[in-house]
Amino acid sequence: MKNVMRVFSAAALAAAFALPAFAQATPPAAPTTPAAAPDICKEDARTELYTKYFNEKKTDQAAAFATGKTYLEKYASCNDTYTAAVKKFVDLYGPAKLRIEALTALEKGDYNSAVKTGGEVLAANPDDLQLIALLGYYGYKANEAGNAANNAFALANAKKAIQMLEAGQAPEKWVLFKGKDDALSYLNYAVGELTFKDNPTEAAKAYLKASQIEADLKKQPAVYYKLALAYAINQYNPLLTALTPFAGKDETPESKLAFANFYGAADRVIDAYARAVALTTDTTKKAALLEELKPIYSSRNNNSDAGLNELVAGVLSKPLPEPFVPATTPPPAATPATTGATPATGTTPPVSGTEATTTTTTPATPAAKPPAAAGTTTTPAAAKPPASTTVTNKTEAPKPAKPAEQPNKARKP
Repeated sequence: MKNVMRVFSAAALAAAFALPAFAQATPPAAPTTPAAAPDICKEDARTELYTKYFNEKKTDQAAAFATGKTYLEKYASCNDTYTAAVKKFVDLYGPAKLRIEALTALEKGDYNSAVKTGGEVLAANPDDLQLIALLGYYGYKANEAGNAANNAFALANAKKAIQMLEAGQAPEKWVLFKGKDDALSYLNYAVGELTFKDNPTEAAKAYLKASQIEADLKKQPAVYYKLALAYAINQYNPLLTALTPFAGKDETPESKLAFANFYGAADRVIDAYARAVALTTDTTKKAALLEELKPIYSSRNNNSDAGLNELVAGVLSKPLPEPFVPATTPPPAATPATTGATPATGTTPPVSGTEATTTTTTPATPAAKPPAAAGTTTTPAAAKPPASTTVTNKTEAPKPAKPAEQPNKARKP
């Protein structure tokens, strides 16, 4: 019996040791590590694509640009010298390509395309003075050809280029323009052309500025012709209309002021017109311009064109007058002459380049009006006041001639 118990005890003891041993024989499986993703920076396809880009860059940069963009779409994360080189090329070539497209479009006269591509270039590089100046200048040329859709864009660029040039900046290379003064002259003329229809006051200032710069444009009649028209629309015509209430009435301080202001504006128109005539070399156009000027000059000089040829002959030797600023208060009463002489009635002071004053008791009513530029919107025609009954030298006012074609238009590049 004891032996049986020993056998059972031994078996139980063996079982007690055997159970843990059996449990340890089949341990749980160890967690598995995911296989590492392949390194795209080391794949052969990257080497092949870079080699393709490198070879294309030597002979076909447009193709290299396309391949470089594809390369960066796949391997931009590969931080090494190869990727850096591709990125540098793509970043430089992209805007350069657009810039070339914009310049080509300008050269071909496709201003709408130039605005689109040029705008993208300036969005990335807003200080590209060369492109800004060209977009401003060619915008005026597009407007001249009948395309006014982008006038606001052109005007903004012309003004910005002027500001940059006046601040001392300069493009890396002068294209189209000979230098700073030449660029400033033509860009100011462009501002005048782009604002002439809607803002003749601003246009007159721009034309005047263009004519004061020592450049080729200063010797071209077109700038003075347009200056005369801008002065006429801005001041001459309105001040002519302002004379209407005084027609046929005795002189008053108010009428004296109205006539003095009109004569001041007339002097500016006559001076600019005379410069256009003097600078015109084509004899036919010169004669046509002179015929336009005669009625304006005559209305300012007691209905006589005496002295007009002398004015034209010597006008270029005189400084260009500053814009006329109308007076707002009547001039003081004239002091009687101590000699007892009586001023002649109906006379007007001769044309001058400064503000005009009058000592007439009843000035002759000017009736001539400068012609408007063809194809432009001007102020409504001013009513011509009837001649005063007290004018002693009343004559029939001549009719203004039709405007001649602009002589020697500004340089077309």
